Formats: sequence, C-alpha cells, structure tokens
Amino acid sequence: MLATFSALFAAHAVADYLAQTARMVRDKNSAAMLGLHILIVFGFSAVAVGFTGWAALFLLAGVHGVMDLIKSTVLPRGQLWPYMLDQAVHILTIIGVVLIAPNLFATGIWAQVAPEHIDLIAQILLIAGIAIFAVEAGGYAVELLLRDLPATRNGDDTAFGSPTAGRRIGQLERGLVLVLILIGQPAGIAFLIVAKSILRFGIVAEDRAASEYVIIGTLASVGWAMLCGAALIMLLPHTTLEALRLTP
Repeated sequence: MLATFSALFAAHAVADYLAQTARMVRDKNSAAMLGLHILIVFGFSAVAVGFTGWAALFLLAGVHGVMDLIKSTVLPRGQLWPYMLDQAVHILTIIGVVLIAPNLFATGIWAQVAPEHIDLIAQILLIAGIAIFAVEAGGYAVELLLRDLPATRNGDDTAFGSPTAGRRIGQLERGLVLVLILIGQPAGIAFLIVAKSILRFGIVAEDRAASEYVIIGTLASVGWAMLCGAALIMLLPHTTLEALRLTP
C-alpha cells in the first residue's frame, strides 16, 4: 500500500511541478491545456506504478482534471486557500486510489523486473516525491502567502533583488531543511535561519514591513519543509532512516 502511494505521489509531484509549464498553469481553463495536463498526470502515474491498473489511473487522472478545472474556473486565483484545497484533493484522491488498489505497484513492471529491489525503488520514489513537494510546492505556497504583504516602505518589491534569485534562495532553503532532517541534524535548521537573518539584516533593520515580510516568508518556508520532513520520517522504514543519519 505504501509503495503504491509513494509511486503515485512522486508522479503527482513531477506532473504538477516539473512537467507543468507556466503556460499550462495560466491557460488551464483551455480544453487543450487541461487535456494535456491530464494526459501528463496519467502518463507519469502509469510509468511510476509500472504500467498497470489502468482503470485506477484513469480515475486518478480524471479527478485530478476535474479539480483543476474547478480551481481555474470557479475558485479565485492568486490566493493561498484554493491552492491548498487543490493539493489536498489531489493527495486525498491518491489515497483513495491506494485504498481501492493497494497492490498496484506490486503488480507493475518494476516489481517484475527487479523484485529484490522493489522496496528500495518505492522508498526512492517517496523521497523524490516529497522532496519535489517540499521545494517546489512550498515555493508556490509561500509566494501566495506573501503576495498581499507590503515588502518595503515604498512598496518596491525589487528591494530584495531579483525575484528569480529570491525563488532560488527559497528552494535551497527548503531543500537544506529537508536534508538536515533526513540526516538527523535538525539543529542545523536554527543555524540556517540565523545565517539568513544576518544576511538580510541590512535590508530589514529599519523597515518594519520588510522585516515582517522576511520573517513570515522564512518561517512559512522552513515550516513547510519541516512538515514534509516529518512526513518522510513517519513513512520511511526505521532502517532507512538509520542509514541516512550521520550519527547513530
């Protein structure tokens, strides 16, 4: 059951955050773009589970498409709660498919090709899926959270430098938090926050709006990554966690 969830969640993460272009997100209310995204979700899900369980995969992709259509045509854009609702529905749909077909991954081609490594493959998929979700999904969630906050006294959001650079900093931040949790060094998260605070000190020292912007963004980003790390700790076998940790 967990192996099937790991495969489908990894497929969801890749389809929604790596394979989905900005144009596909912008034009999701277009039948062509929505259809293409549904096809991508179905394709990556099929590859992840090993080309089996077609009816379950059609159901998964179909519900995914319906939720995306509702989000793009009914729910307001540019707000955090519709995005969180969308992701919650996608994850619950994956759980529903897992409950319907728990052995999907075990009957796929990967289980037949490498039966002795099937558990390892499932764990790699789980780590990859949650890592993508932590880094990419977290970035979009934090961006939506901060969208309505004034960044500076003058309302100039370029004061923090290039938006692309800020996005990359957030991705690295969440990635490092996830790695620190996996290797059993969560105390390093505190040093990461302190280092970022020192680097930002010159900008936010005399600007309350900017300091609040940075604090909220940092806590939201780190908190998202910590939740993803906690999910990995709960789902991964104890032996795998022990192998990843730097200290016993």
